[in-house]
Amino acid sequence: MDISKIKNKGSDAMDKGKRKNGITLIELIITLGLIGVITALVFSFFFSNKRTLDKVEVKADLQYEAKEVMNKISKYAMEATEAKYQQGDSTLRFATVEDGDIVFTVKGGESNFNEQGRVIITGKEILFGDGSGDDKILSENLKNITVYGDKKKNITVELVLEKKDISYSVKDSFLFRNSKQ
Repeated sequence: MDISKIKNKGSDAMDKGKRKNGITLIELIITLGLIGVITALVFSFFFSNKRTLDKVEVKADLQYEAKEVMNKISKYAMEATEAKYQQGDSTLRFATVEDGDIVFTVKGGESNFNEQGRVIITGKEILFGDGSGDDKILSENLKNITVYGDKKKNITVELVLEKKDISYSVKDSFLFRNSKQ
């Protein structure tokens, strides 16, 4: 018997055994690469949906705040005899029959008339009260409030709230029930 033939047969058997019992380094690298690509796709989808959800949540919060502010303004505007606002003043006052003046103040506000005769008050917060200093904060997300109309009969109020570069605006008109005209 030839010894060299015996050595070759053993060597072939060992090579075949290695291939059946494990994976190569190339196969491992390809598998890890595919797992990485799939993970990246899943996370990008997740973060995209998270950003969209955050925007919707902020918009819903602003919508709720705007509704609450406009409800408060509506309540006192309809009971009022007149509205009082002017350039340079960051307050919107409603003269009422029983309670005196009800005041909506824009904290740190600045007011200006535009070319259509509308008062635009810009600021960050809108407060409600009697103007004595114990006023309640209605919103900390105010961008501006625009007021126009006949101060003795009716007014229109446009409210713009802004948070995280997302704006929400609402507009409503109010007729003074107790107007003397």
